[in-house]
Amino acid sequence: MKKLLVVIIIITLLFTVLFSVIFFNVVLNKKFLNLRPYGGLDPNEYEWVSIINDDLKLQGYLKEDSSSDKYAILVHGYTGTGATMLEYDDYYVDNDYNILIIDHRIHGNSDGQYCTMGIKETEDLLLWIDFIVSRNPNAKIVLHGISMGAATIMMATGSVEIPSNVVAAIE
Repeated sequence: MKKLLVVIIIITLLFTVLFSVIFFNVVLNKKFLNLRPYGGLDPNEYEWVSIINDDLKLQGYLKEDSSSDKYAILVHGYTGTGATMLEYDDYYVDNDYNILIIDHRIHGNSDGQYCTMGIKETEDLLLWIDFIVSRNPNAKIVLHGISMGAATIMMATGSVEIPSNVVAAIE
């Protein structure tokens, strides 16, 4: 009986490892997702900005008014792009916020081959926050995300590296 239990456990572990490898290398791969760059947000309305992490160029779109220290970073979900966050843009603009809309790694116009479902994207978000703070040390930042973007925000707010400039998170 014990031998049968050990065999079942070993087989279960092997299938789990095999499934994990297949999932990461196929399902989360850019080729499988068929994610393509898009035209981006209107360059007349948004300044195109970028950061580098893991040798990947990550794309963002910034609408900034130097008279305000309020910022909102809008973070899309899995398989989305920055454009999917435009529905929230008007609210923040109407309330005098500067807006940064980002494309996650492998999404939209950002580089990458794999999505990590928020793990590496959290590092990217912390760099985007640093990007805003380097432009405006007095920035008060609201993070607003949906789906995987919300998960990324939750992980970022739990990081010891998050600056005190982040004053709210909407997930």
